[in-house]
Amino acid sequence: MSGMILKEGIRNIIFDFGGVLFEIDYDLPAIAFENLGFGDFKSFYTQAAQNPMFDLLETGQIENDKFLDFLNEFVPEASREQVLHAWNVILLRIMPNEVECVYKIRQSGIRTFLLSNTNAIHVAEFEQMIANTMDFELFKSAFEKIYYSNAIGIKKPHPETFLQ
Repeated sequence: MSGMILKEGIRNIIFDFGGVLFEIDYDLPAIAFENLGFGDFKSFYTQAAQNPMFDLLETGQIENDKFLDFLNEFVPEASREQVLHAWNVILLRIMPNEVECVYKIRQSGIRTFLLSNTNAIHVAEFEQMIANTMDFELFKSAFEKIYYSNAIGIKKPHPETFLQ
């Protein structure tokens, strides 16, 4: 994103979060869960397809504890902390330079929004990671509005998500 030149006439930009402003690795949860004894986690959860329970979590239709209980059923010997850690290992780090770029775009008068398919468990974790890395208020101020799928009840790529 650094060094990006914007076309004249652009008034609004919707940014994704994972892989754009926050580094993630979809393979790490599979490795972590398989290390806990979950046979083939990759067939259960990938970037392209996932078990419906993950969609319920990402649209805020299931409580965090129920979701973690669901995962714990596949690794009954694992503690709740181990399951939570395995779920959160996907989150690597905020990319402050990219956030600074978004902030500058917003300062230039272009409306900037964040729209991310995510869940409350990850939100709590990555917001803490952001706060530990940079000024969290600066992060939030880079956007006119932040939309998380778990809060708005719908996720991308459904067109209704973008109408929010």
